[in-house]
Amino acid sequence: MDQATQLKELGNKEYASRNYIKAIEHYTQAINLKSDPIFYTNRAACNIELKRFDKAIEDVNKAISIDKSYAKAYFRGA
Repeated sequence: MDQATQLKELGNKEYASRNYIKAIEHYTQAINLKSDPIFYTNRAACNIELKRFDKAIEDVNKAISIDKSYAKAYFRGA
């Protein structure tokens, strides 16, 4: 498993524990290593929970620009 994926997994654990700020930090670090739509949509989920809708939409749009067929990005954007 590469470092970006490990950071995503740490973010997932923090998200599951409702530590959204910490999860965002991990997803952002993963994004800095690798541009992956999953990382962006996961960070969007955190921002939705924190009611930071503008930031969530930015992440969703970035995920869609990377992979137009990634359905979860459209779901999160809705």
